[in-house]
Amino acid sequence: MKTSTRRQLRFWLHKWHRRAGLLAALIVILVTLTGLLLNHIAATGLDRLYPQNSLILTPYQHALSRPLGFAVDAHWLWSADGQLRLDQQVLTGCRQLQGYARGDDSQFVDCSSQWLLLDNNHQLLEVLEPSLFSEEPVTAVVWQDDAYQLQIGQDWFVLDLLSYQLTAATAPAEPAAALQVLPPELAAARNESISWQRVLLDLHSGRWFGSWGVWVVDVAALILLFLALSGAWIWFSRKRGF
Repeated sequence: MKTSTRRQLRFWLHKWHRRAGLLAALIVILVTLTGLLLNHIAATGLDRLYPQNSLILTPYQHALSRPLGFAVDAHWLWSADGQLRLDQQVLTGCRQLQGYARGDDSQFVDCSSQWLLLDNNHQLLEVLEPSLFSEEPVTAVVWQDDAYQLQIGQDWFVLDLLSYQLTAATAPAEPAAALQVLPPELAAARNESISWQRVLLDLHSGRWFGSWGVWVVDVAALILLFLALSGAWIWFSRKRGF
């Protein structure tokens, strides 16, 4: 190759070497930072943490779970963060709300690991330990014939609050109250499946930005290859003195 041609090529490569570096800089920074965090994901615990920021979760709206609860008069009874809530008012602890029935002067709340009895003003009356009654979980609860009736497995039982015993019963005529999706103004959708590790992986690969994001990262990778080759050629040409 003639010396003048080599110099022109070196000048062209040097000019585009700088421009390509600037063009790929942001993507390189993003890929580098996310790569570093992914390498230490276990130490940071990010694989067990779930972001709740709406902007970060923009690509994952289909995976967000809407909180569920029971409609109680004009209010909603639901649980979040280990607390039983009436609308936004915290009533007491509740790991996971699963069942609800209302009696004449009380309310029965199945919180999975415990049963709660509330008065009609939603004040806690008593906490019952389900394992004292049955090893199987309650699948439904209704109020009928002046008593709470619980479905355990395929069978129904009457809960005697005086003797704390379950006695066999026939299936009630009325269906149990069903969990319903809370209105969005009461509780936003919660992320319980997309960890920070998943977000970092998608940012690292470009998938977080959609289908075009993957192509952007691919282009940035090609630019890095161009930078490596052009940088080596510029350095080698200077060492040769042309």
